[in-house]
Amino acid sequence: MNSIYIGGTEEGCAKKSLVGIAHGLQNLFVVSGLIKITELVGIVKTEIQGASILINYSFDPTSPAGDTVFGTDGTAMEINADAVGTLYTWTGRIAIDLTPTTNGVAIGMGSSTGVDNADSNPSLIVPAGSLELAAVTAGGTAKTGDIDFYIRYKPLVAGANVVAA
Repeated sequence: MNSIYIGGTEEGCAKKSLVGIAHGLQNLFVVSGLIKITELVGIVKTEIQGASILINYSFDPTSPAGDTVFGTDGTAMEINADAVGTLYTWTGRIAIDLTPTTNGVAIGMGSSTGVDNADSNPSLIVPAGSLELAAVTAGGTAKTGDIDFYIRYKPLVAGANVVAA
């Protein structure tokens, strides 16, 4: 079997700054082409409002239709009054919610280079579509607080990339 080099498949990273937290779905990133998500991180830049706010990630593929919610255990992460510097990380597994780290230091997912192992270096393969933030806010109204989100990914086909929505 021969190997084929596909140019332009180096690891990439994109950033989306979210100003305020709207109730419902907000597009964070637009994916064009098949990629492997190796890490998702959020960092609070302005303190989150002291009201009930639950967040989670979901992915909405262009085709086939239908969102995939990353935390499927029926809950989402509460971010009520989170301080500047709080990190939100994802373990790379569909059924696991985000993890908040209030001291600003979290364990990363490791490199997407080398040996990928579902236990030590989980990742998620997604087609073209949108990575969304799902937020449920008290009273269904927008809340204050700014978060920078980062996605680290590896294109699996030439030309695939990720940009902020």
